[in-house]
Amino acid sequence: MHFIRRHITILFLAATFSVTALVLPSGAKADEALYDRLGGAGAVAAVVDQFTTRILDDARISGRYANTDVEEWRGHLRDFVCMATGGGCEYSGRAMKSAHARMNISDDEFNWTAGHLVATLNDFNVPAKEHEELIAAIASLRDQVVGW
Repeated sequence: MHFIRRHITILFLAATFSVTALVLPSGAKADEALYDRLGGAGAVAAVVDQFTTRILDDARISGRYANTDVEEWRGHLRDFVCMATGGGCEYSGRAMKSAHARMNISDDEFNWTAGHLVATLNDFNVPAKEHEELIAAIASLRDQVVGW
């Protein structure tokens, strides 16, 4: 179960970054933290919720979450995204590499998950700059998630 939660945390990270970019307040400034430019807590929660729902509805990867407390997973992802995008939250989970150790996550699984993040960001009309920042941040985690 811990390994599943860690895999979910990575997915939430990607989702959370996407969520942050989803709602760019009209008065947002480019020098603001990505978290604020994405719309803060409400936007992150909305993106994470949709992102995780997409993952759980995908038969190719949903089995990884069969024994997962979904609400706990979503909470960890929200915290992770908040922290990673400069929102000031504390993420209490493990480091990505140790969290995904022995899970043997494939490139396909990572790509399918990333695809759900991209689709979620598109659904929320996240601006291109914030969309790219989130996707780049998630892509940078690939080596810490895949194959361990």
